[in-house]
Parts: sequence; structure tokens; C-alpha cells
Amino acid sequence: MLRFKQLWQVDFIHQYYTVRPYQPFRVIPTPATARQMQAYGLLMKASARGFFVASKAQDAVTDLQYLLYKPVKLVFTITCDDPLLLNYSSLSLEDVTQSFLLSNQHEATDGTTYLHTGVQLSEADLMIPVTGYNDLDAYFNHEDTISCYLINQVNSHTPFFTGTYEAFKAVQTFDTLLDMPHFSIRHSGTSDVLNFYAWANRLRNVFAILEMTLTPPMATAPAPTRYVVTIGARAISWRYNIIEKPQRSFSDFILYAGKQALSLKPITTRTLADGSTAVILEPVDPILLSETYDAPFEIEFNQTDSKAGKLSSRRRLGLPIPDIERIKISARHASAYSDMYIHI
Repeated sequence: MLRFKQLWQVDFIHQYYTVRPYQPFRVIPTPATARQMQAYGLLMKASARGFFVASKAQDAVTDLQYLLYKPVKLVFTITCDDPLLLNYSSLSLEDVTQSFLLSNQHEATDGTTYLHTGVQLSEADLMIPVTGYNDLDAYFNHEDTISCYLINQVNSHTPFFTGTYEAFKAVQTFDTLLDMPHFSIRHSGTSDVLNFYAWANRLRNVFAILEMTLTPPMATAPAPTRYVVTIGARAISWRYNIIEKPQRSFSDFILYAGKQALSLKPITTRTLADGSTAVILEPVDPILLSETYDAPFEIEFNQTDSKAGKLSSRRRLGLPIPDIERIKISARHASAYSDMYIHI
């Protein structure tokens, strides 16, 4: 009888999504990993939040606990199907050639094993996939003095190479780098470190490379190991443009998140293309984006009838939340804001 035993599961958790599960990723084993999985009788299946890997066996001879006598490294590529991911995610990518390196060799924190260096995926997990010295050439000159380390071992371990970049290319064949794919290079005399991942085949649009070490204890563990990739939500500036009418003006604004009044930057006005005037309200502190909010956002203000020249009412209105498709992002995704237009 064919038996299945789940070995591990990987869940992608995004702090923006408070109601729906989040799974915009495609996880694909490399050709070498696909062959290893077939040899060890492993299968991979998608789940609501990610994917899991299980072993299958017909009898004890093919059971994973008999086949697996030493750790085996399995490598997967992760691509993303969500074109708006960077709009609402706290991921400050400086270069489109960068990807993230995920691994189950990180220490567990608070009972959850994260596949990245901190509790959220961050710049510390970034690396640059390279498929040959042609890719590396873009970052170094021939005469640059460099030190090369295994990744995450800069300054704490002896470099495996020190010298000029030209000498590095001469003595270190790229095939050797494929055997220790994640490495760091530092310009001597500076603190600038670039993390690279030596890759056999050129790939495009790789969000992350996932390295999973399958160990013998996993084959006999009573329950699968749960790994988590946590992506933080982006905090952005919310800018409300309150559009005045010719006969009305507004003043003494208070912006609320539930019962809490938010501190505002100095209020300014601007003239729109149609000639109308917009009063711009922007909280001092950026607000974390979320699928839903526990407290409503509201505005309280005085409304004055310009013809009568006197206060007509004190009003309080509900406000919209940003549309993630309309978020404007600065260069290199360092900051973002949303303009919302309110006609009163």
C-alpha cells in the first residue's frame, strides 16, 4: 500500500492580508533537485498558504528513513505572480537583479522557524544570482582588491580568497563556485559587502531561491516541520486632498483613526488642473497598509459658507483607505505615498 508522510510545510505569511490567505508564489525545484526528489520518493504539493513536501513509499526497502542516511540539500526557485507585491510590501529592493535567499538553516525564534534571518523578510536576505563571471564583471574592476567569504561569514571567518578581482577570476573557476553557491565579496578597505549566489542557468524574475536541507530525523519525526516566510506590510504616507467648492471652505481639521487623533503635517493647499483648490492633509507618521482596519478613518472639520461669511456646521466624515494599485513609489522603492481625493 502506498503511504505518504509529510516532511515539512512552508507557509507564506503577509502582514497586509488579515482575512485572506496569501499565496502568490510559484515554487519550482531545480532540475537537479527534481531528480533527487524522484530518487528519494518525494513529492511536492501546493497548499492554501504555500506548499509541502512529502515522502511516498510502498515498502520498507523504499522508505525514506532507509534511503536517507545523510543530509540532502534541495533547491527551489520561487517566482511571484503578484505585480503589485512591492506596492504594499516592506521590501526595499535596490536593484531588479536582486533576489532573496531563504534557508531552513536559520535558528528557530519563538517556536517558529523562519526561512530568513529575521522575523520578516528584509534586505539582510538579499543576494544577487549570477551565472558566470560576465555577471560579476558589472560589480568589480579588474584591479579591485577583494576578499571573498562564504555568505554570512564576513569578518568572522577567514576568506577563501583575497587579492585582485582579476586574480580571483584566474584562479577560481566558476564551476568551483557552483559547489559553494552562496558567497560574499567585499571591496578591501571598505565595509561594502555584496552577496551572490552562483547559479548554473540564467533565470528571470526570480523572487527568491529556497535551500531546504532534508535531514534523517525529518524522515522519522512524528509531525512535519513548519517553516514560515513572513513579509511585512509597507508603511506609506496617506495624503488626503479635500477639494473645496466655490461657495464653501473648510478649516480646523482633525483626522481620526478610531478614537485616536492623528498628528498632521502643516496643512497646505494646491490648485488642481480644473482650477479647484485642494486642502492637503497628511499624517506625520506613515500608516501601515492592511487589507482591513480595526478602526475607521474619519475627518472632523468646520465648514464655512463663503457667501454668508460664517460657520455653517461642524462635520465628521468617513475616509477611504489607499488603493494598492494607485500607490506611488519613489526610486528604488525606498518610500511610498497615496493621494486620495475627497469631494465634500
